[in-house]
Amino acid sequence: MRFLSKVVSLHCIMRRLLLIVLGALLLFAACRKEARLVDLTAVLVDQPGRGSAKVYIDDNRYACWHNGDYVNVNGNEYTLSVEPGTGNHAGHKVAKILEVDESSNGYTAGYPTGCISGITEGGTTATATVLSVQPYIRAAVYDGTGDVYQQLLNPMIAYCSDEDSIMKFHNVACVLKVTILNSTGYDLDMHFVTVEATSAYLAGSSPVSGIGTNTPAMGKPTSGYHGITVDCSSSPIPLNDEDSTSLYVVSAPFSDQVLTVRVLAKDPDGDTIFYTLKATSAVPLSLSRNQMGQATFEIEECTCKPETDRCNYAFWGCGTEPNPFLITSVDDLTRLQGYMGTSTNATYNNSAVYYRQIKDLDASGSTWTSTNKYFWAHYDGGGYSIKLSLATAGGFVARVYGAEFKNLTLTGTCASTTSSGTSGSGIDPIGAFANYVWNEGGISKFENCTNKIAISRKGSAGGFVGLCRGQATFTNCTNDANVTGHNVFENGNNSIGRYIGGFVGKLMNSVTIDGCINNGAVSAAGRVGGMVGGNDDNYGPLTIKGNTVNNGNISSTTSYCGGILGGGYISFTVASDATVTNNGVINNTSGGYVGGIVGSCRYSACQILGTAINNNTVSSTAGNVGGIIGSVNVVCTIHNAQNNNAGAVTGTGSIGGIVGSGSSGNLEITGSTNSAPITGSQYVGGIVGQYGSTSVLTLTNNTNTATGVLKGNQYVGGMLGGGRKAHITSCVNYATVRNNGSTSGSQIGGIVGQLDNDCDGAYLDHCVNCGSMISGKTSGETAMGGMVGRIYINKACAVTIKNCSNLGDITGKERNGGLVGYKHHSSSYACTLYVYNSFVRCTITGITYTGGILGYDNYSTNRTHLYNTYFDGDLRTGSYSYCCDIGYSIANNSTYFTATYCYAKVGCYSGTNTEHFMGRNGTYTDTPPTDCAYYDGSSGTLYGDNAGSTPTSVSIGGTQTNLGDALRAWQAANSSYTAWNTGNVPTLQ
Repeated sequence: MRFLSKVVSLHCIMRRLLLIVLGALLLFAACRKEARLVDLTAVLVDQPGRGSAKVYIDDNRYACWHNGDYVNVNGNEYTLSVEPGTGNHAGHKVAKILEVDESSNGYTAGYPTGCISGITEGGTTATATVLSVQPYIRAAVYDGTGDVYQQLLNPMIAYCSDEDSIMKFHNVACVLKVTILNSTGYDLDMHFVTVEATSAYLAGSSPVSGIGTNTPAMGKPTSGYHGITVDCSSSPIPLNDEDSTSLYVVSAPFSDQVLTVRVLAKDPDGDTIFYTLKATSAVPLSLSRNQMGQATFEIEECTCKPETDRCNYAFWGCGTEPNPFLITSVDDLTRLQGYMGTSTNATYNNSAVYYRQIKDLDASGSTWTSTNKYFWAHYDGGGYSIKLSLATAGGFVARVYGAEFKNLTLTGTCASTTSSGTSGSGIDPIGAFANYVWNEGGISKFENCTNKIAISRKGSAGGFVGLCRGQATFTNCTNDANVTGHNVFENGNNSIGRYIGGFVGKLMNSVTIDGCINNGAVSAAGRVGGMVGGNDDNYGPLTIKGNTVNNGNISSTTSYCGGILGGGYISFTVASDATVTNNGVINNTSGGYVGGIVGSCRYSACQILGTAINNNTVSSTAGNVGGIIGSVNVVCTIHNAQNNNAGAVTGTGSIGGIVGSGSSGNLEITGSTNSAPITGSQYVGGIVGQYGSTSVLTLTNNTNTATGVLKGNQYVGGMLGGGRKAHITSCVNYATVRNNGSTSGSQIGGIVGQLDNDCDGAYLDHCVNCGSMISGKTSGETAMGGMVGRIYINKACAVTIKNCSNLGDITGKERNGGLVGYKHHSSSYACTLYVYNSFVRCTITGITYTGGILGYDNYSTNRTHLYNTYFDGDLRTGSYSYCCDIGYSIANNSTYFTATYCYAKVGCYSGTNTEHFMGRNGTYTDTPPTDCAYYDGSSGTLYGDNAGSTPTSVSIGGTQTNLGDALRAWQAANSSYTAWNTGNVPTLQ
């Protein structure tokens, strides 16, 4: 990519340029010819193809190459010769451009790079190696049958269209000729030349993507640096006064770019001089694909003059942002280290000083010690790397004070340790870039940086920073190295084995992570995260922006473990336009509080306002485990979280597809999906395992589509395992919800396993359960319901279910209902259950206390009011009693258990003692209350009220034996019945 040549004499001009000829294509007669003159700006050189020479020039035109045509190459007109090939090319046709020789200025690009391995100047010799523009060498071209018949050198990509059989050449780049003119009045020896663009990415180490596509494109280098450097320091190039030289830069097409060109040189006195060149034209440059452009820059005088007319700083450059100090060697790097100290340096290490590295450096020959090395300045790695052998103290620097690192990769080793003991260097925080971000000097910044140095530490450790005491931002950074902490907590220092992160170990201030990636495995005893370990004090927030991803496996042997944040008392925010993703395995062997994104959040707030995605397993031998968050004990808002089908979540208690447990603040989850199997012992939910706070849990527009099942001993729900003040709206469960075979407890619900204790104000609205509910218990209470398994009451409360439906079959033993299984009263407080505009369509299998809507209410003064609700299905209850079409309560009278406009259409009664419609306190009736009815599918009889009479067959607005027809007729005849079929309640069938 980098090479210099004299404009006056270009010895790299090819003696002849071969053009590809294509084999087995159409005859020339089929070709449209616009003119005999064809304009080219770059010429393809390769082995000739077969057949006629029909060549595509650009996206807008093509030409048939005929013998005698003229070709305009960069302003010079040449004659085209199409002739039979000889030697190795016998049997082919070769297109040549005639009259081009080494003294011609016509073809000056030296491009594609396969043409040139170096440039030899006339008179004084200067040679610069030309690096490959592309990471590939040749691209296969296929004919219409898929056979390879031609291969091309980069940087062209060719393909043959089946429609027109035209060979099309797409140049993936353009060439910019940068001319440097010496107008200083004295001769120079040039050591380095840098060219930077405003925002365009000049050719990097592997800039091309899209090979084999019709429209290949230049991809940006991973470093994010917009410049290139030509290093001539080992053999400086002489540039006499009033002479010039040229640099050819390869780039993706760009528009409106301002170039900055700098030269590092020595004059005849041996003084080191730094120049920022003046462009002869200030007009921004634009280049299209397959085009060569030109820009001239003039050396006038030294850019920065501290005391004399010559620059005499310790580094080349001025230390300013437009003209930074340049790090050109390991000696420069060591010199910079010498200016790092416990206080700022007025010239070389303060917030107004800028550095830029202009080549890869290997400083691993000696141990790099960062003790008392504090950094206040700005360091731009220029897209290059530093190889280090870090000492046990670790860190490229010890502390950063509002400093900045960007476009830098660290490689090498670190002699850090996880050995035993409660004191010494193994306890101090460590990071590859810095051990500490200090709380002075402003916000410290890391941008487009990569760490490849593995870190292991007994105390706090991070791939980038060990401890952030001050504010920090990480933008488009990557950690590729493993970070390992001590695997047990030890007495005497609570930092041992804790606070280990892919980027930051311990967080003690606000940190922003924007578009970053962790690829390293991170492990320790506790507080372990793919990005940040955590803290046990109140700090934060940790803010996630951009597209931030963890790919590394994260593991802990005690509490707090997460794909992004391990946890503790850290506030956490995912910005509204951000996406945070975990692809790594999250595993905890003891203690729990484990999440695909966050292990635990316990301070101030937890907000996922953008998108959070977990794509891998999250497991623990303990509890509080979630696909997204293990446990949250603060106000929390989660929008658009996704725990995908590979993200199986397992643990003991409080296990959820999105959140394991929540308390001590309102928790809101909206627009989220779980599609993975969720398994635990108790409090297992497709969205939330357990919510135990007296605050409000709000679930809205969430879906559980688990490919496996939700399984636990007890308190298992398609949305919520167990909770109190739950407000659940427009949520749908498709997964099978089941007891895992245990004989102790059950409480299984299609939406909620159990509404617990202080559940006043809890409601379900427009919720749907489509998943089956199954208990493995052989006897006793199973408490299964299509909406709620059990409502457990110890305080006065009201619970509402409205506009809901259950389509999932229920298979259990005692106390099962189509909507609510068991309404359990444990004290003298009364609870009222309201059910509106809801229906059940399923088969319910159970024994004692099994009902189409409500299984069992155990307290005489509890109130249950059913309105506009129906059951359509089968009751399979064997020879047991206390089973009813609608439900059963031990309420003393109809004041406490009422049904209005409620209906049952029971297709099959398999139980011999099933009591029709509803039961109260041991009293049952086959006569429904006023405005209610049921249809007995076994006998084919419709029962209902008709002006107080109790006939065995009743007319409801006419004579019908089909409940749906009867109810629709009744609705038409009774204005009080018009509320039926409103909302999302479907028409009766």
